[in-house]
Amino acid sequence: MTAEWTETMYVEYGLTRDQSLIAARFQGATHTGFSKHHHPQHQLVLAARGSFTARVRDDAWVVQPGQAAWIPSDAEHDAIALNTVDLVCVYLEPEECAGIMTHASSRPAVFTPGGLMRELVLRLVQPDLDDEQACRLRAVLLDVLAVPGTTKTRLPVPTHPQARSVARALLAVPSDPRLLSVWSAELFVSARTLQRAFVTETGLSFAAWRALIRLDAAGTLLDQGEPVSAVAYRVGYGSVNGFTAAYRRHFGRSPGSRLSA
Repeated sequence: MTAEWTETMYVEYGLTRDQSLIAARFQGATHTGFSKHHHPQHQLVLAARGSFTARVRDDAWVVQPGQAAWIPSDAEHDAIALNTVDLVCVYLEPEECAGIMTHASSRPAVFTPGGLMRELVLRLVQPDLDDEQACRLRAVLLDVLAVPGTTKTRLPVPTHPQARSVARALLAVPSDPRLLSVWSAELFVSARTLQRAFVTETGLSFAAWRALIRLDAAGTLLDQGEPVSAVAYRVGYGSVNGFTAAYRRHFGRSPGSRLSA
């Protein structure tokens, strides 16, 4: 990361009954972003343009253009732009959000918002909005967030046919050891084409995408009480040390700490 995103708009509304709402807009270039931090409010981040990576607690995603991330209050997170980004953030008080997203609002999520939610978020960051209007829009936003059916995603899957076949195979068996060159030979497509499809459509190289799939699978196994040594080999690492190093680089702690949490 070379610099933080530029805040191009910040609006704080003083709503009725001691409620409040903050909306902000950020723009940034590739590889800029924010290092780990947290907020006392819940945060809804809409990728109006561009994509970014987000690590929230033990979860990691690529948030694609048009998608949104839900970041719970006080959850430590970072965010790094994969290309030029335009992000709109709405900050909501935790006590107002108990029914949001049909999950507990303490769970981070990435999802594709409907048109109404998108327009609500974009409207809340406009400087000509008064407190009364913001209060009404905020109430509608909370209602929309609480509607069942929100789609949670971990990582996007490429739409390119052969790259999608590779992704689906790895989602089913994260430990699959085949290199990109092997996949390309089996699917009769060049390795360069597969690599380009992953980078263009997920924001990650094939190796980085596969690493995140493996680490996500590892987290599930660790949560089930599997020993670190067994998990390392089950998700495709050749050694426990290699797995531990990768896990620590990504999550900032050892896999053993997850077992004891």
